[in-house]
Amino acid sequence: MTFDKLISIVSRAYDVHEPDLVQRYYTDPDTDHGDTLAKFLVLDLQDVFDPSRDDENQLCSAVDAIGYAVQQLQSIIRELNNILTYQS
Repeated sequence: MTFDKLISIVSRAYDVHEPDLVQRYYTDPDTDHGDTLAKFLVLDLQDVFDPSRDDENQLCSAVDAIGYAVQQLQSIIRELNNILTYQS
């Protein structure tokens, strides 16, 4: 699997409301396209992509990387909610 193909898959899944947003960050990373999460996805996937791996391993690596990011974000949400609850 090429990185272009992986970005195409992620872009199709992510860009429900604004087509090709992830793709734009991939092709033009220095321009602010207005969505830092889309930019993060491209950067995170670049970190784990290894062209020597087969398609299944590429997809597993992408799932693991994005899954870990989700866990981190959920942890932040819990902490912020705890602070809101404690302050109330």
